Amino acid sequence: MSAIGSSTTASRANRTAGCRMLRRMQWTLLGARDEQGASILEMAFVTVFFFIFIAGIVDLGGAFQHYIIAINASREGARTYARLPCMTANKTALHTAIINSAVGEAARSGLTLLAKNVTITPDPATSCPARGAQVYVTVQDDFDTMMGVFWDATSFPIRARTSMMFYGADEE
Repeated sequence: MSAIGSSTTASRANRTAGCRMLRRMQWTLLGARDEQGASILEMAFVTVFFFIFIAGIVDLGGAFQHYIIAINASREGARTYARLPCMTANKTALHTAIINSAVGEAARSGLTLLAKNVTITPDPATSCPARGAQVYVTVQDDFDTMMGVFWDATSFPIRARTSMMFYGADEE
């Protein structure tokens, strides 16, 4: 009897070990499949946030470029104001020349700037500044963002102001 009992016990042990191994393989395969799907889902979320982050950086770079163009336009307008003579006969022409130089500098850099967005202080159309006085040219324009829809700010103002000393004529 011991031979029969031992063979039955041995076959049960082999079946139990085989079943346990089969179950482990099933759990391992199913677990790996579940983890693989989770990894793809995590990657999708990370990719979306990564692209939003990169688009935000590009948007910020565009705003910075817009600001640099605006500051260059205000510098050009102030330089024109500082160097051209202001006399009673040319007040309107000087005002127009200052605005045209600021708008032209912005246009050469790819920014469409309107004459109403250029402010001149003191305005040469009303009074001429004294020699050595500070003159100011301010350029203001709105920058339209790409990513502003996420935080409800589709555009924001960019303002650049430059001051120079008024000479009234080119110094040689």
